[in-house]
Amino acid sequence: MVSIEEILKGHHTGKAVELRGWIYRTRTVGGKAFVVVRDATGTIQIAIARDVVSPEAFKAAEKALIESAVIVRGKVVEDKRAPGGYEVRAEDFKVVHFAEKFPIQEDQSDEFLLDVRHLWVRSQRMTTIFRIRHTVFGAVHQYFRDHGFWETSPR
Repeated sequence: MVSIEEILKGHHTGKAVELRGWIYRTRTVGGKAFVVVRDATGTIQIAIARDVVSPEAFKAAEKALIESAVIVRGKVVEDKRAPGGYEVRAEDFKVVHFAEKFPIQEDQSDEFLLDVRHLWVRSQRMTTIFRIRHTVFGAVHQYFRDHGFWETSPR
């Protein structure tokens, strides 16, 4: 199993890989399904051809909704049209868990988003904010450690 980040760095171009993640977006055009999958490290497009995978795997790809958990096996290829410049051409596509219809749509109220916070934090915007905060907080902590300070947590 490999992370999406490793694929996007070009470490697995031309190689067969297995990756696991959640569906971020999906669309079907003719005999192909394009599924964008995310894991903790990034997102990548999966190209699923009807004539390459089993009929069950293609039906699963068509049926799967946002946040469905999947396992993908396939070959990594460089493709400038794909988000991130790489895609995985699936040889096998398995849905581990079919998600229900994703409740978050555009222009939701803050109150509603707070009610479904466990889903909202998975968005690219929130993930980006968390990564920036992580970096800033880490730099502040490191600065103070480098200057002889230490952190305490009062009871």
